[in-house]
Amino acid sequence: MRVSIASLCLTRPPGPIFFVLLLVIFISRALGVENVPSKRIRVPDFLTSELLELFEPGQAEVLLKRPGTQTMSYRLFTPVNRDAKIQYPLVVWLHGYDQTEIRNRNTGQLLHLEDLIFREPKHPEKYPFYFLAPQMPEGVRSWDSESLMALIDKIVASHAIDPQCISVTGLSVGGSGCWQLALHYPDRIAAASPMASGGCDVNQIAKLTSVPVWAFNSTGDRVIPIERIRQTIDALKDAGGSCRLTEIDSNAHGCWNEAFRGHEVLAWLISQKKGTMGEFPPENSAGLTNALRSISSSAATVVSNNWPQLTLLGGLTAICMVVWRQWRAKSSL
Repeated sequence: MRVSIASLCLTRPPGPIFFVLLLVIFISRALGVENVPSKRIRVPDFLTSELLELFEPGQAEVLLKRPGTQTMSYRLFTPVNRDAKIQYPLVVWLHGYDQTEIRNRNTGQLLHLEDLIFREPKHPEKYPFYFLAPQMPEGVRSWDSESLMALIDKIVASHAIDPQCISVTGLSVGGSGCWQLALHYPDRIAAASPMASGGCDVNQIAKLTSVPVWAFNSTGDRVIPIERIRQTIDALKDAGGSCRLTEIDSNAHGCWNEAFRGHEVLAWLISQKKGTMGEFPPENSAGLTNALRSISSSAATVVSNNWPQLTLLGGLTAICMVVWRQWRAKSSL
């Protein structure tokens, strides 16, 4: 015989447990617990769900010039509110060796990104560029330029990316990967910003004269002595290349925190276009973000008044340069 809760309440007074259950049901419904989806994104301890949701995971079988293929996992950020008439810059992010040890569901390469680049993940509209973060295949200790470019080609072919605006940056072994990618494909890479790297073979430095390079290293780096990168930069300058070495006064290997927070690396990268040797921002800049606060209205006016021309001149690249020049003009007053 079935007995309902209502009939029980009529025959005997409800006890304290009954009221506790009612309270639990009420609170859970008020908090929307019943609306939580059954499938949840598993977020590693070193990431926030907001950042992870910005990046679509993917895998690609890349065909190599030498016999065989290689599977590369990656995460891709796609700009929101895209204009169908505009092709956007692509920034390629090469993680360091420490992140190869974090092979957690294709997420290890996202370590540092919220601190350095995507500082406001709840506002993806602030990042008008594509951002590709591949993960180094298991069992590999260095980046392979051929497989990287094969992956880049696949991404460019299927997205609204300007093939003339592909830049690369990376940390430690990822910084060395920047040098190698630019050396092997100088006709494809618009700019490179290697960090805490060991430079490259100076005997091949002539290949890099068409690629602007902005390198960062700590003066007291005990992992990779700064003399190695100094030699590379000096050789590139002597060969006629456009380059800069920013030395961070620190003994730490990780110079990237100061590089991204205290210098205009990201703005510089997305403003580069193949075939134009872009200018470097002032070394003593306090940060483009801070500068834009004081000229935001004038910068917005310039962009608004010149939007049709800017689109014709190259879209976002031209916008970055206009804003930058406005900032430089104001800072020189």
